[in-house]
Amino acid sequence: MIILQTRRAAAYRMTRRKAIWLGHLLAQGESMRRPTLLLGILLLLLLGAMAAAPLLEQPPRLRAHNGPTQFDALRAKERLAAILGDQQPHPADSPADDQVRARLVAALTQIGLKPVVRDQFACNELFKQRGISCARVRNVIAVLGPTAGKALLLNAHYDSVPVGPGASDDGMGVATLLEIASILKDRPLKRPVILRRARTGRRPRFPC
Repeated sequence: MIILQTRRAAAYRMTRRKAIWLGHLLAQGESMRRPTLLLGILLLLLLGAMAAAPLLEQPPRLRAHNGPTQFDALRAKERLAAILGDQQPHPADSPADDQVRARLVAALTQIGLKPVVRDQFACNELFKQRGISCARVRNVIAVLGPTAGKALLLNAHYDSVPVGPGASDDGMGVATLLEIASILKDRPLKRPVILRRARTGRRPRFPC
């Protein structure tokens, strides 16, 4: 009888230990399940944001009709095509760049401005490598508004890299300035607005 009770007590203690161990294991699983669930929710939100990014980055729709004081993106695109011409690379101080500059001067004159071409020799320090970039630069400058007062400078460069037509770098900026000039030329401005189409002078390079 005593042996049977002892065996029952041992079995009870063993069963209780297993129950306590199982309870601890379930508690640990529950504590691990919550962070995993939160991590899954965050991952789903991140994937949703990445999927919606293209929708947020879409440019606004073009206006069907533009007033005389509104920027016309289609007209600016036409100006860009006219300035680039055959869309050949036109680095600084090259015959192709001379042709682009001639078309630029003609476009400014057609708008009603009086552009001035400044012929200079300039050098730019190369910050990412030891060297200097020097070239003959001919900047095209036109002024809007009064002749005195603190001026607002709008700048873009019309030359390109040696291997590309420079539509985005920086023909797009030149076309934007032409469109701005056409909008502002007949408006009463409180300060001078200087439109500067410069050259970056990327060619040639001389290492230090």
